[in-house]
Amino acid sequence: MSRSARQRLLEPVRPLTRRAIGLGSVLLIVVGAVAFAALLYFYGGGTDRDRAKLDVVRTAGTLAAVLGGRLRCFWLLAASAPPS
Repeated sequence: MSRSARQRLLEPVRPLTRRAIGLGSVLLIVVGAVAFAALLYFYGGGTDRDRAKLDVVRTAGTLAAVLGGRLRCFWLLAASAPPS
């Protein structure tokens, strides 16, 4: 790696704006609501097969919650940064 490439890697990056994080949060809430409604519609029958499918979805939901927590961390970081 050349010296100038290393210097570019060490330069501070521009943080996400509060607006971008806010829009991302709204998008995440909308996607979650649509997913909830779709799961209830398609897998709300209560059969063993539906329960197995919901277990897979529950695992995916856990991963989504972790990513949502990271998004919240980014929001807090942006809120503590001086206005851009």
